[in-house]
Amino acid sequence: MTVEELERAVSELPPEELRRFREWFAEFEAKTEKTFDAVGMMRSSRDRISAQIEGMTLEEELEWLASQKLDDPFLERLRDRAAPRPSAASQASRGR
Repeated sequence: MTVEELERAVSELPPEELRRFREWFAEFEAKTEKTFDAVGMMRSSRDRISAQIEGMTLEEELEWLASQKLDDPFLERLRDRAAPRPSAASQASRGR
């Protein structure tokens, strides 16, 4: 059966049968288990990072970000764009 055939069949159901179909479909979807929860992962990561940087100044946060070891080259590039590591010249000028 194609999606179009299913759409047609569902649209032709009498109200009581449509109600029963909705109940069945809701149960069917509830049984489908997620293998990965992206929203949950992002919230967990955000909460963990927020706890680690709580109370830091912006400069301290940028230093913390630059000090993090990342295994993913893409994430390294993003981090380096957000918090470039200070060059030797800029570090020397800070000491003056």
